[in-house]
Amino acid sequence: ESLRVQQQHITFQAPAKAAGGTGGKPSGKGKGKASGTDRREVAMVVVAFLSLVVVAYLNHAAWFAREVLPAQARHFGGGADEMGDALRWLRENTPQDAAVLAWTDHGYRITHHGQRATLVDSSLYNLSAVAAVASVL
Repeated sequence: ESLRVQQQHITFQAPAKAAGGTGGKPSGKGKGKASGTDRREVAMVVVAFLSLVVVAYLNHAAWFAREVLPAQARHFGGGADEMGDALRWLRENTPQDAAVLAWTDHGYRITHHGQRATLVDSSLYNLSAVAAVASVL
């Protein structure tokens, strides 16, 4: 028996050009790449969103500066809070050459607002002195 092979010829035909003369490119409607108009619309939405984010951030920063920072300044400057009252008492009721034993976190505030020396503060890098204070406290 012999096998017979037939050849088939397949031809591909380019799509016909549309009447609008797009040159076979997708028109942007339906599937295909986005047209320039679509890209501009997307860019406008992105710019609008980023503008809203910036406005919201600036609004929050203004609120923070108006409401939160003054409250924190009262804590560190001796307003109507316990730490401020304690620092004021320390300044008014202890000798000027007195040294205060306190944990390192409070050293700067005692030195600056209480106007008294401290044995250790956050700028002290002598770990044996910090360990000695920690064992006492």
